[in-house]
Amino acid sequence: MILISIGVALGRLYLIKMRLYTTFHLNLSFSSIEEDEHESIIEKCYWPLLDLCEEDRIKISIEASGKTLERINLIDDNWIKKLSSLIDEDKVELIGSGYVQMIAPLTPYEVNHWNHLLGLEIYERYLNVRPKTALINEMAFSSSIIDVIYEVGYDSFIMDESNIKLSFKYDQEWDGLMPNKALSPSNYEMPVLWSNSFIFQKLQQFAHGDINFESYLDFFDKYKSSQMGIVPFYTNDAECFDYRPGRFNTESTIHPHGEWNRIKELMIYLTKNRDITWSTPSEIMPDIASQDTKARILVSSANPAPVKKQPKYNITRWALSGRNDVWINTMCYQIFNKMMDDSELRASKDLKRRLCDLWSSDLRTHITKNRWDKAVGQIHQINEHIDSNIKIRDKTTDTKTEIDDSCENHDSNFEYSTDEENTILKLSTKDVIASLNLRKGLTINKLQFSKFDNPAFGTLPHGYFDSILLGADFYTGGVQSQGFFEGQKISDLQVVEPEIISDKSSITLITSHNTALGDIEKRLSISRQKPMITLNYEFPNWKRGKYFLRVGYLTLLPDFWGNEIEISYLSGGRQREVLRINGDFDHTKPISSLVSSTTAIPVTGGEILISNKDSSISVNWEPHQCAALPMLINKQDKNGYLNRLVFSLQEIDDTLKPDGSIPSFRFRVSVAEKI
Repeated sequence: MILISIGVALGRLYLIKMRLYTTFHLNLSFSSIEEDEHESIIEKCYWPLLDLCEEDRIKISIEASGKTLERINLIDDNWIKKLSSLIDEDKVELIGSGYVQMIAPLTPYEVNHWNHLLGLEIYERYLNVRPKTALINEMAFSSSIIDVIYEVGYDSFIMDESNIKLSFKYDQEWDGLMPNKALSPSNYEMPVLWSNSFIFQKLQQFAHGDINFESYLDFFDKYKSSQMGIVPFYTNDAECFDYRPGRFNTESTIHPHGEWNRIKELMIYLTKNRDITWSTPSEIMPDIASQDTKARILVSSANPAPVKKQPKYNITRWALSGRNDVWINTMCYQIFNKMMDDSELRASKDLKRRLCDLWSSDLRTHITKNRWDKAVGQIHQINEHIDSNIKIRDKTTDTKTEIDDSCENHDSNFEYSTDEENTILKLSTKDVIASLNLRKGLTINKLQFSKFDNPAFGTLPHGYFDSILLGADFYTGGVQSQGFFEGQKISDLQVVEPEIISDKSSITLITSHNTALGDIEKRLSISRQKPMITLNYEFPNWKRGKYFLRVGYLTLLPDFWGNEIEISYLSGGRQREVLRINGDFDHTKPISSLVSSTTAIPVTGGEILISNKDSSISVNWEPHQCAALPMLINKQDKNGYLNRLVFSLQEIDDTLKPDGSIPSFRFRVSVAEKI
């Protein structure tokens, strides 16, 4: 063979024996694949994968969703039988995933738990095996996921190392070595086997013919293992070899020699000409687990949601982009809340399965129009089914918030005044003091809760910072939108004359103005009964387009917060993740002209707590009304810190397909108990 003859000429002497492992990911629900393509994928991708094990000394591991195994069994049960026999012969190891591929940090704990239990049930049914190692879906990680997979019986996991390294950027204690164990919010330590985006992408490039054998071998020989000579030879999709979904015009043509053939020849060459052993995760994990190394938290405030590959692939592609990620995530939360409020619905395995399916990552990103329309129909069907069952049982669904009108808590008066130039409007109750800028869209100049000596949020004016890079006004409560292609920048920083409505529960200010993208209607309410302020944004005639949309910027005032600030939130688990705000970062910073942000905070509980050593303030919202995500900005110059929290309703990336409308969004800021 040509490949082997070239390779022999490049032979090198190896002193350290390397252990290579693979995890080929199988997913017939892949977003851009239609159901009528499944038979072809099994033939072109899945059978050649099993053929690799026919070669002497080659072992592989395979990760597949439970739903994928169900579908394969329906189309070609001989493939399932063959896989089962290879597992029995110890030539293949099954790696766990779940019933569907799900972005766990964006999904409530209960749904993550259901997803894994449903997947394990299918593994046992079809393959008579219960895997002990889990692959993090899409390598979208939060520390909470460790607790979830431990609870269902996994004892280790596989995660991409390239983006985890970003979490350690500002950690002065990090010695540059990747940890062998990861720490969960419950302080459980779980062994982690590292994969690597660079090396799996290099194999794809070689298989597709984008680089030749000599180039691949040169990369392989220079690869530095971060974990005791363990090399993650391939840890990604199996469907990208000898098959193309036709998603992009720029997709390469299938290599005429056969891409699985090229992979097999490469694996055979390495087996014969390098001092390597093909291993499975279960063979490697005992050595990793035995290492007496410090377990570490793998996320940080700068990098709260690591995923695989380059920065353009960040958490927002499953939350804030796609055909309409915010809408489908919101609808999933609505179904979830109804199930959690009703014991019979919560006990339904069919509903759990259907909700997991709707929460799968594959209905986001590059989902085809046909499959999207089908998912929308399923959502309406499930809601009708749930509502009819609730009605039959005569269950009330009134979710109105009860207002406490007792004399003890009711404040019937408030102070109201403006300055001489009619620029600043000041409102105060017994619990809240707020000054609002009438020339800048009713943004908040200062927001102070009476129990504290200083305002917590407000505006840092132009000139506050010494660095010209921070030479702007940093408001609180505003709206910003910008289209990369049109270059159109929209904000609500206009002169306003708010309508003021006062009732027993609150004082509400209402503004409305028109922009090139549509109207912005804004309501700011101060509670009379407790230390809380509510901000509500509506976009009644906006259509989703090629722009980002961020609302509710909260600028933290340094005199209140100091420089030791923590955030805490739920992120797919049952316990809060706690992260210190540290380093210089900006989640809202664009990656390129095509990707509008770097990352976001994957909050599943609808609340994020901001705390310092003395105080804690809750910022909370209802994901079943709008599944927005918060983002953080942390900058510093010699005059102090710029800390801002903002909510995104839409981001731009390669998956964005303008369709549908912009939802309204409401969040509350209130004093919380210090945790």
